[in-house]
Amino acid sequence: MNPVLVALCAAAAIFGVFAVVEGLVRRPRRRGDVSGPGIPVLVRARWHGATRAQQISWSLAVAGALVGYLLTRSLLVTGGVPALILVLPGLLSAPPNRDVEVLEACDRWVRLLIGSVSTGKSVPDAIRATRNQVAGAAGPRRRADRQARCPLVHRLGTAGDGR
Repeated sequence: MNPVLVALCAAAAIFGVFAVVEGLVRRPRRRGDVSGPGIPVLVRARWHGATRAQQISWSLAVAGALVGYLLTRSLLVTGGVPALILVLPGLLSAPPNRDVEVLEACDRWVRLLIGSVSTGKSVPDAIRATRNQVAGAAGPRRRADRQARCPLVHRLGTAGDGR
Protein backbone atom coordinates (compact mmCIF):
# COMPACT_ATOMS: atom_id res chain seq x y z
CA MET A 1 0.00 0.00 0.00
CA ASN A 2 1.05 3.54 -0.56
CA PRO A 3 2.57 5.04 2.64
CA VAL A 4 0.73 8.32 2.11
CA LEU A 5 -2.60 6.48 1.94
CA VAL A 6 -1.78 4.57 5.12
CA ALA A 7 -0.92 7.83 6.90
CA LEU A 8 -4.17 9.44 5.75
CA CYS A 9 -6.22 6.45 6.92
CA ALA A 10 -4.48 6.46 10.29
CA ALA A 11 -5.10 10.20 10.68
CA ALA A 12 -8.78 9.75 9.77
CA ALA A 13 -9.12 6.91 12.30
CA ILE A 14 -7.51 8.97 15.07
CA PHE A 15 -9.72 11.95 14.23
CA GLY A 16 -12.77 9.67 14.31
CA VAL A 17 -11.87 8.35 17.77
CA PHE A 18 -11.42 11.91 19.08
CA ALA A 19 -14.75 12.96 17.53
CA VAL A 20 -16.60 10.04 19.14
CA VAL A 21 -15.05 10.74 22.55
CA GLU A 22 -15.84 14.44 22.26
CA GLY A 23 -19.45 13.65 21.36
CA LEU A 24 -19.95 11.18 24.20
CA VAL A 25 -18.43 13.28 27.01
CA ARG A 26 -21.12 15.15 28.90
CA ARG A 27 -20.46 18.75 29.70
CA PRO A 28 -22.61 21.06 31.79
CA ARG A 29 -24.79 23.22 29.61
CA ARG A 30 -23.96 26.87 29.61
CA ARG A 31 -26.53 29.56 29.66
CA GLY A 32 -27.68 30.43 26.16
CA ASP A 33 -26.36 27.14 24.73
CA VAL A 34 -28.56 26.26 21.78
CA SER A 35 -27.20 22.78 21.11
CA GLY A 36 -29.83 20.07 20.83
CA PRO A 37 -30.50 17.18 23.18
CA GLY A 38 -27.89 14.49 23.59
CA ILE A 39 -27.77 11.19 21.76
CA PRO A 40 -29.34 9.19 24.63
CA VAL A 41 -32.38 11.48 24.66
CA LEU A 42 -32.85 11.14 20.90
CA VAL A 43 -32.43 7.36 20.99
CA ARG A 44 -34.89 7.05 23.87
CA ALA A 45 -37.45 9.21 22.06
CA ARG A 46 -37.11 7.21 18.86
CA TRP A 47 -37.31 3.91 20.77
CA HIS A 48 -40.52 4.86 22.59
CA GLY A 49 -42.07 6.24 19.41
CA ALA A 50 -41.42 3.04 17.46
CA THR A 51 -43.83 0.18 16.95
CA ARG A 52 -43.24 -3.18 18.58
CA ALA A 53 -42.06 -4.71 15.29
CA GLN A 54 -39.52 -1.91 14.80
CA GLN A 55 -38.22 -2.36 18.34
CA ILE A 56 -37.77 -6.08 17.74
CA SER A 57 -35.95 -5.54 14.44
CA TRP A 58 -33.64 -2.90 15.99
CA SER A 59 -32.88 -5.23 18.89
CA LEU A 60 -32.11 -8.07 16.48
CA ALA A 61 -29.88 -5.76 14.44
CA VAL A 62 -27.83 -4.75 17.48
CA ALA A 63 -27.60 -8.34 18.72
CA GLY A 64 -26.65 -9.55 15.24
CA ALA A 65 -23.92 -6.91 15.00
CA LEU A 66 -22.46 -7.91 18.35
CA VAL A 67 -22.59 -11.64 17.65
CA GLY A 68 -21.21 -11.16 14.14
CA TYR A 69 -18.31 -9.09 15.42
CA LEU A 70 -17.53 -11.52 18.24
CA LEU A 71 -17.52 -14.47 15.83
CA THR A 72 -15.59 -12.89 12.95
CA ARG A 73 -13.77 -9.86 14.42
CA SER A 74 -14.71 -7.98 11.28
CA LEU A 75 -16.09 -4.44 11.28
CA LEU A 76 -17.69 -5.12 7.92
CA VAL A 77 -19.95 -7.72 9.55
CA THR A 78 -20.72 -5.24 12.34
CA GLY A 79 -22.21 -2.85 9.78
CA GLY A 80 -23.49 -5.39 7.29
CA VAL A 81 -25.62 -7.57 9.55
CA PRO A 82 -27.73 -4.69 10.94
CA ALA A 83 -28.10 -3.25 7.46
CA LEU A 84 -29.40 -6.58 6.19
CA ILE A 85 -31.74 -7.04 9.14
CA LEU A 86 -33.21 -3.55 8.82
CA VAL A 87 -33.33 -3.15 5.03
CA LEU A 88 -34.01 -6.63 3.67
CA PRO A 89 -37.62 -7.02 4.91
CA GLY A 90 -38.62 -3.77 3.22
CA LEU A 91 -36.94 -4.81 -0.02
CA LEU A 92 -38.49 -8.27 -0.06
CA SER A 93 -42.03 -7.27 0.89
CA ALA A 94 -44.56 -6.96 -1.89
CA PRO A 95 -45.39 -3.40 -2.94
CA PRO A 96 -49.01 -2.32 -2.98
CA ASN A 97 -50.53 -3.60 -6.19
CA ARG A 98 -52.28 -0.68 -7.83
CA ASP A 99 -52.74 -2.61 -11.08
CA VAL A 100 -55.39 -4.86 -9.56
CA GLU A 101 -57.29 -1.85 -8.26
CA VAL A 102 -57.21 -0.19 -11.69
CA LEU A 103 -58.34 -3.38 -13.43
CA GLU A 104 -61.25 -3.77 -11.00
CA ALA A 105 -62.30 -0.16 -11.66
CA CYS A 106 -62.10 -0.72 -15.43
CA ASP A 107 -64.16 -3.89 -15.06
CA ARG A 108 -66.87 -2.01 -13.11
CA TRP A 109 -66.92 0.79 -15.69
CA VAL A 110 -67.14 -1.61 -18.65
CA ARG A 111 -70.05 -3.46 -16.98
CA LEU A 112 -71.83 -0.15 -16.40
CA LEU A 113 -71.09 0.92 -19.97
CA ILE A 114 -72.42 -2.34 -21.45
CA GLY A 115 -75.59 -2.04 -19.41
CA SER A 116 -76.10 1.53 -20.56
CA VAL A 117 -75.40 0.80 -24.25
CA SER A 118 -77.76 -2.20 -24.22
CA THR A 119 -80.66 0.13 -23.33
CA GLY A 120 -80.30 1.85 -26.71
CA LYS A 121 -78.12 4.84 -25.79
CA SER A 122 -75.36 5.92 -28.10
CA VAL A 123 -71.78 5.25 -27.02
CA PRO A 124 -70.99 8.92 -26.17
CA ASP A 125 -74.23 9.18 -24.16
CA ALA A 126 -73.42 5.92 -22.35
CA ILE A 127 -69.92 7.20 -21.54
CA ARG A 128 -71.34 10.45 -20.15
CA ALA A 129 -73.95 8.58 -18.12
CA THR A 130 -71.57 6.05 -16.59
CA ARG A 131 -68.65 8.46 -16.10
CA ASN A 132 -70.27 10.11 -13.11
CA GLN A 133 -71.05 6.78 -11.45
CA VAL A 134 -67.43 5.63 -11.65
CA ALA A 135 -65.94 9.05 -10.84
CA GLY A 136 -68.08 9.29 -7.72
CA ALA A 137 -66.69 6.00 -6.50
CA ALA A 138 -63.11 7.10 -7.24
CA GLY A 139 -63.38 10.17 -5.06
CA PRO A 140 -62.49 13.82 -5.72
CA ARG A 141 -58.71 13.37 -5.38
CA ARG A 142 -58.57 10.56 -7.93
CA ARG A 143 -60.77 12.58 -10.25
CA ALA A 144 -58.35 15.55 -10.03
CA ASP A 145 -55.39 13.20 -10.59
CA ARG A 146 -57.09 11.73 -13.63
CA GLN A 147 -57.83 15.21 -15.02
CA ALA A 148 -54.19 16.23 -14.53
CA ARG A 149 -52.83 13.07 -16.20
CA CYS A 150 -55.24 12.94 -19.14
CA PRO A 151 -56.59 16.43 -19.86
CA LEU A 152 -57.62 15.48 -23.41
CA VAL A 153 -59.66 12.49 -22.22
CA HIS A 154 -61.25 14.66 -19.54
CA ARG A 155 -62.17 17.33 -22.11
CA LEU A 156 -63.60 14.70 -24.46
CA GLY A 157 -65.58 13.20 -21.61
CA THR A 158 -67.11 16.55 -20.71
CA ALA A 159 -67.73 17.61 -24.32
CA GLY A 160 -71.37 18.41 -24.87
CA ASP A 161 -72.16 18.65 -21.15
CA GLY A 162 -72.20 22.42 -21.22
CA ARG A 163 -69.27 22.68 -18.80
